[in-house]
Amino acid sequence: MTLHQDYEQRRGSAAPAALTALRARGAADFDRLGLPTPRVERWKYTNLAPVETMALVPGATDPLPAALVAGADRIVLGAKIERSVGALPDGVHLGSIADAPDAARALLGTLASSESEALVALNAALADDALVLFVPAGVAVPRPIELIVPAQTGVASYPRLLVVLEANASATIIERHEGAGAGFVDLTAEIALGAGAKMRHWRVQVAGDARRIVTSAVRAGADSSYRAFTLTLGGRLVRNQCDARVDGDNAEVELDAAYVIGGDSHVDTTTRVVHGALNGTSRQTVKGVLDGHSRGVFQGKVLVEEGAQKTDGYQLSRALLLSRDAEVDVKPELEIYADDVKCSHGATTGRLDEDALFYLRARGIPAQEARALLVEAFVAEAIERVDDETVRAALLALAAGRLARDQQELAA
Repeated sequence: MTLHQDYEQRRGSAAPAALTALRARGAADFDRLGLPTPRVERWKYTNLAPVETMALVPGATDPLPAALVAGADRIVLGAKIERSVGALPDGVHLGSIADAPDAARALLGTLASSESEALVALNAALADDALVLFVPAGVAVPRPIELIVPAQTGVASYPRLLVVLEANASATIIERHEGAGAGFVDLTAEIALGAGAKMRHWRVQVAGDARRIVTSAVRAGADSSYRAFTLTLGGRLVRNQCDARVDGDNAEVELDAAYVIGGDSHVDTTTRVVHGALNGTSRQTVKGVLDGHSRGVFQGKVLVEEGAQKTDGYQLSRALLLSRDAEVDVKPELEIYADDVKCSHGATTGRLDEDALFYLRARGIPAQEARALLVEAFVAEAIERVDDETVRAALLALAAGRLARDQQELAA
């Protein structure tokens, strides 16, 4: 069946009572919006026609894989939530929306808009459950929480995540998109940070032949910090979209990413950061390595509202093209309504530095190995922005493994 046939068959299926209103609103919005086409400005560079026509069948959740970081709590977000979680501090909820505190349940569907975002509406209409992480004021979750989001051939899944960190709370989430199958994943994440809260959100996508749409909505309160990094190592079609709002004074938001793709892969990074308070800071750095006929997209917008003085907003996109057939589309934007701000953006696209290659080859390093060293250094520079040493080492190892396989294929 097609995506629309699957939607018609699954809409109105059983779900926790806490999702009833969300699902009804999502279905009404998706019926009105439909899937976006390239005529929609935010989807100008990404065509969902291959998603609309892909064949879908019912499926089951993949088994729980090994942890990326030793000691992490692990949860699978698939057709149902499967968990392997140790003891958590008092007051912390990590589980279904059905059992979540009222303070968290009240926020479901209020951060990610189904009125204007069709993929958020589709997720809301078909979500079987919502995983909720609620951390009360002043509490730190001691271990990283790994969320595994599988992709299976012919299966469409609609996982939903809600994170609520109250004042001065902290947590780290490692989001792993696994599975080589040609499935479809439409994930929506809503993240609310109270005053002084701190969240680290590391995402790694080893997507194989999957189509994945990941939409995050973040609201950052006063003095809070949200740092996110996404490493994408493949995928037929991947879109990482984040809409963040700096709601409190002195809040910080970082949305960094790196991708290494080849073949016919398409990776789209689309962000929108709205500054609505004083002394807010936002950083966006995206680096891509493209080979074959792959295509990368970066659309980043910073909007500074009237009165949001002392805002510091920065965007940078850098892409390394290893093939004449690879393509990058970049559209950074600034929209500023305050007069005391520091905002900038930049973009570079090019090939390997011939002088650097010559330098390495002059010292006896073979051409293919010299090329690999330069590419690995380019990617490693982006991953160094991850401030957790253990996670950073794991991501570097994954990227190095992907680059090594690419070199072996070239040499074959």
